[in-house]
Amino acid sequence: MSPMLQQKYWDALIKPKGDSASQVQQFKEMEKEISDKVDQEQEKLQGLSEHEIIKEVNDGRSDPVQDIALRRAAILQLATPEMNLQTEHFLNQFALFMPPNPRAMKRLVNAYSLARDTLILEQTSNLLLERKRLALWTILTLRWPPLAEFLSKNSKAIEYIGDTDENSFKKLEVSESIRKLFKDKEVISVVSGKIGEKINVGASLDAQTIELLAGEF
Repeated sequence: MSPMLQQKYWDALIKPKGDSASQVQQFKEMEKEISDKVDQEQEKLQGLSEHEIIKEVNDGRSDPVQDIALRRAAILQLATPEMNLQTEHFLNQFALFMPPNPRAMKRLVNAYSLARDTLILEQTSNLLLERKRLALWTILTLRWPPLAEFLSKNSKAIEYIGDTDENSFKKLEVSESIRKLFKDKEVISVVSGKIGEKINVGASLDAQTIELLAGEF
């Protein structure tokens, strides 16, 4: 949604005219309009893949109310059993970045889905390009919460992960426990999106990505 369209929507939502009773009625009418459009949008999304739904969300709608309806419909459609299977299939490529047990993968699916849906509602741009990075960031937050918290506040520090030069760490105010994670092989694999020479998911984490995604956790 463009800034102009977003402002138009919020102006309609937070600047109703008339007395209190009239304002309440206006809110109800707007929500009713959005709800009706959600049903229409969800019908259009049926049969699309997760990839195609996210592309549709990226393209958006020119009308701000219709765009809100599209995003709500996308979240509803992505929550269907069929779409959950597609999400699990997409995340299978990240299985080796997680501990080897079914519960860990289930946690990944749930956390990834929640973060993705939040990004959809917040009108994040280029969501389609960020899916793999979102998966990697989700893994990092699940496995190493203190490190994720530190990087959320110090996104540029991610460039030091895997750095063997001790002088690099002198620039960082970081605890010894987190400092060790900067050299941890599994952390390095998640940040790079690679395990050895054979596994490469085609995405990695950088400061810009963390700044975009960190607020979702």
